[in-house]
Amino acid sequence: MTALGYKHGSFVESVPEGSVSFTTIEQAAFGVLGTAPAADAGAFPLNQPIGLIGDPAQIEALGATGTLRDQVNNIVAAGGGTYLPRIAIVRVTEGADAEATIANMVGSAGSATGWHAFKHAKSECGFKPKIYMAPGFTQQRISSAANPLVAAMVPWLERQRSRMLVGLPTDKTAALAAREDFSSMALDLIAPRVLAPDPDTGLNVIQPAEAFVAGLGLKIMRDGDIAAKKPAGFWVSWSNSVIGGIVGTERPITFDYSDPDTEATLLNENRINTIVREGGWRYWGGLTASNDDDWMFSNVVRTRYALEEMVAAGFAPVVDAPMQAHAVVEAISSLDDKLLEFKNAGAIIDGRAFFLPELNVNGQLRRGVVRFEMEAEETPPMHAIITGSRRNKKFFDVFVEDVVRDLAAAA
Repeated sequence: MTALGYKHGSFVESVPEGSVSFTTIEQAAFGVLGTAPAADAGAFPLNQPIGLIGDPAQIEALGATGTLRDQVNNIVAAGGGTYLPRIAIVRVTEGADAEATIANMVGSAGSATGWHAFKHAKSECGFKPKIYMAPGFTQQRISSAANPLVAAMVPWLERQRSRMLVGLPTDKTAALAAREDFSSMALDLIAPRVLAPDPDTGLNVIQPAEAFVAGLGLKIMRDGDIAAKKPAGFWVSWSNSVIGGIVGTERPITFDYSDPDTEATLLNENRINTIVREGGWRYWGGLTASNDDDWMFSNVVRTRYALEEMVAAGFAPVVDAPMQAHAVVEAISSLDDKLLEFKNAGAIIDGRAFFLPELNVNGQLRRGVVRFEMEAEETPPMHAIITGSRRNKKFFDVFVEDVVRDLAAAA
């Protein structure tokens, strides 16, 4: 009953809360595209997103052939967890060769096959993957052109504010050529592949690196990395942390902390992340495939995507509420408070929410469109630490003064 309508009697009216609630969208949720010919077709139908959450028994139900079982195992192994994190899988038909399988992964938008099935993950699985991968099927350049699966997914990933781990060819020259196929802050490019124990034989075999890197990311997002002085959080860089579950790389990558003339530096200069041996097998780079230096760090992009998605979801419940000055002020104040939480957690250097009158013109407001502004500066990693090494001959003057003083004291 409105205050403007006729009333006669005793009434209770619920008064809506003034503030807007902002909740950060879960960032440690994965989408894995792959094959599993021996999987139970009832439990894991083709071209449908199936959520794996909590129950490790689901892994074995995928069957021993194909890629999905091993890659899910690798995420769990590198993540150091006991239970399955949120993983949405899409199983496609295994083709006669990798090229045919990739064609199945590209699928069709109209029939929602292949990677397009992930578009229904939120409704089918109850969560939205934020980090995608197709281990073993992204390093191929078909007909000397960009990998068609990655190329197809990039526009959607950017629009969804999601990211993809992309394995490149192990050969250095081929990896550098593949890097030139893409420029997107939604991609993390990785080379080379890794050596890890086969779950059936226990022998070390070559495996794609993506799932192990995802497991490392899961560990940092959930637990942090005490040895590397990293707190837990999606805004923390994964670089320079040890990857669990692997015993080596397909080929050695030369590396030295203080010598730039190494292959690790060459790969990083080209925005390719790599794995180096230095007190364990370390993920080295933390870089996106963007050519824009403002978005070169993966953790910065993850933070920006999380902020933007949080704001969109937070304001959604008040869409179509009455446009009133106090409601606008409360919404801006609520966002300002949330940005302060991000700052206090170390996710951003600083941020603020504000209102620009010149961007809220009369005609726009009459059409029900109100605009708020948000600015924030994400916390970058200390990617390079430079120490100036100097000599100072004046220290010898101090030395002489010390000698004179000590002689006087000894006399």
